[in-house]
Amino acid sequence: HGRRRRTRGMILSRPLRWRCARSLRALRTRRSWVTQSNSDGKPTTVPSPPPASQLTKLVLVVAVALIDRSELQNPKCLLVQRPAGKPMAGLWEFPGGKVESGETPELALAREIKEELGVKVNVERMQPITFASHTYESFHLLMPLFAADEWEGELKPLEGQTLQWVGVDCMRRKAGGAEAEIPMPAADIPLIDTVVTAMIGES
Repeated sequence: HGRRRRTRGMILSRPLRWRCARSLRALRTRRSWVTQSNSDGKPTTVPSPPPASQLTKLVLVVAVALIDRSELQNPKCLLVQRPAGKPMAGLWEFPGGKVESGETPELALAREIKEELGVKVNVERMQPITFASHTYESFHLLMPLFAADEWEGELKPLEGQTLQWVGVDCMRRKAGGAEAEIPMPAADIPLIDTVVTAMIGES
């Protein structure tokens, strides 16, 4: 028998201590698992969350479909072209921006629209209509989209953007991916149909 060591009432032989140490090292180097119960009450195992170094950065932004209904039979939606020097420059998008710490999406949107376009939107009159969840190369974008057809002031491109009012037919036929006449960011493209529905007033 190998030499033994007494620890708090237990006697472990040196070979046993070596086996325990090897087992602990193996557990540390392989992926850990968590035991849970499924709907039948039977235990099951699922992978533990990945380490922080493998997590994707989550970016929370908010946007709005500003709808002009001054021509009842021809509603239009405002699109904003991202200026040169910014990521995804030249693409057309729904106006908005990042949600800062401590802000609700509605308050963040009101602030961004005031800063970017110089108008005041009524937070209580904005309606959430859909959201985007899209993974880009270096981050994951989560973007609630609101619709609003009332604002105060004159729209002005205060950050060097180009503004364009787009009708229903134009939005359907010309807005889309990189090859479209009105190219949009990948996260915005799936939102087009919902925006068109909001423009024509369908529930």
